[in-house]
Amino acid sequence: MEHLAMQDKIKEWVRPDCGSCHTSTLSTADPKALQVFDLKFTDWMSRMNKKQLEKTFVARLGSTVVEENRQYVSEALGAELYRRNRSKPY
Repeated sequence: MEHLAMQDKIKEWVRPDCGSCHTSTLSTADPKALQVFDLKFTDWMSRMNKKQLEKTFVARLGSTVVEENRQYVSEALGAELYRRNRSKPY
């Protein structure tokens, strides 16, 4: 599955718990949260750095994404990190 399609799927899972702070089009948006990611964008993971993807985001998944979907999220995060590493110039 293409990485943006993966992000869309995850976005729907995290939106109920994270969307009020992480969606810039909402009045409840938190400026500090938006510095990390904004769910209004298709490629919303692109603003997160490696540490945020590997540690912070994964740590919060326990309360945000149901158990049966966590493996998918883990694979999507791995694919995102791989895509970033592949696109870096040598």
